[in-house]
Amino acid sequence: MYMLKKVLYVLGGILLVGFLVNLCSGESKKSSTSADSTQTSTVSSSTSSQEESKYTYSEKVDEMTDGKVKLASITSDNTIELEFPYGDCALTYTIRKSSKGDNDVFLRISSGQFIGNEFTGDNYVMVRFDSLPATKYFFVNASDGSTDVVFLKNVKDFIAKAKQAKEVKIEATLFDAGSRLFRFSTPQPLVWD
Repeated sequence: MYMLKKVLYVLGGILLVGFLVNLCSGESKKSSTSADSTQTSTVSSSTSSQEESKYTYSEKVDEMTDGKVKLASITSDNTIELEFPYGDCALTYTIRKSSKGDNDVFLRISSGQFIGNEFTGDNYVMVRFDSLPATKYFFVNASDGSTDVVFLKNVKDFIAKAKQAKEVKIEATLFDAGSRLFRFSTPQPLVWD
């Protein structure tokens, strides 16, 4: 009986050591596999992000002329918090080419209101493309009286710079919030003809 207990202890110890060895070697294989898959997914996601633009391109048909209207839009990376009733707020700028070939650039705020008056000369936003100096772009209000949309003047200059820039910053004056900065970044600049 005493001898049987010794044999069982020895066999149990050998099995335990074997189990621990397998467990440790399995963990090291697992950790190297997960590190490899993490590295692979990081590489593949950085490759795809280099190619993908954050601009959204679309076309629609002008129902009056049956001509094509082209659009390119991008929304700010950051949002700002505005006082009640507005809340969280993002900025989108859109380049639009009409069926006649004319370009517009308009800014739309997701909540809040743009402030600026053409008569007092404070109807502008400041825009910085990459490391270029900030430029003042004057705007006109929407013809329907909307205060969440403004149309920029000097459209050609804006589009030409956006076609080169991977980072754009727009500072706009908002109702009851003062000047606020919105940042846009994209791996690929605007593609526009």
